[in-house]
Amino acid sequence: MEVDEKFTHKTTSISVFKFVPAVDASSCSSSQWISIRDLGGCSLFIGYNQTFSLHHTVAPGIKPNCIYFTDHAELTTQDDITHDAGLFDLQNDCF
Repeated sequence: MEVDEKFTHKTTSISVFKFVPAVDASSCSSSQWISIRDLGGCSLFIGYNQTFSLHHTVAPGIKPNCIYFTDHAELTTQDDITHDAGLFDLQNDCF
């Protein structure tokens, strides 16, 4: 397979939403997803098999309000796909 024929991809944006449940099922209010740009000093780590969060005071060296991500898939090989990994700053909306 030629290099330019390979399937490649790159993350171009990331959005984070907070679920807000309805206060009272009998009222007119409904559950909703609200876009957020602050993780309260935590960082998200998103991978193929696991996702977790850490507060920056527990793990010195990580950047608060950032998303560390990778697309590593167990069944793909380097010849099949170009992997994407990176760091996204949620507050500043940039990689």
